[in-house]
Amino acid sequence: MECPKAGVSLFVAKGTVDNTQMTKSGTQTILLVEDYEDSREMIRLLLQEHGYRILEAQNGMQAISLAAKETPDLVVTDFNLPDIDGTTLIKRIRKLGERMNRIPIIMVTAQSAGEVYQLAMAAGCTTLLTKPISFTILENTIAELLQECPRLTEQPKPH
Repeated sequence: MECPKAGVSLFVAKGTVDNTQMTKSGTQTILLVEDYEDSREMIRLLLQEHGYRILEAQNGMQAISLAAKETPDLVVTDFNLPDIDGTTLIKRIRKLGERMNRIPIIMVTAQSAGEVYQLAMAAGCTTLLTKPISFTILENTIAELLQECPRLTEQPKPH
């Protein structure tokens, strides 16, 4: 299966992903962008428990710097950040080059999905999840996106 293109919504809530496949080809890196320390810590601990390497950013500018330097396999970002909003962050990450244009980006928001959905998809978001966040849905969404998207260190397979 191909990696979902930016702006294509993928809502995953089935709970059918085999989480044991998550780290078979090595530790995958997730950039977590959340300004609330408690929320960031909870999500970090959950994802580390599943074998992911977590990069943490408290704001959008810090996230852009980390994304450019580290090239994560996936980004999870809040919509409301202290310096720039999540859609601006996504646009700037997508402009970092071809590799960053291919990674899945999950946006999390406390606002109604209807308010943010069109903005997020137009910015290049892969999927949108609403708060309060279900950790099962978050885990399954991440696992499915990472299974569908080739690792950035791998070369695309010729057709």
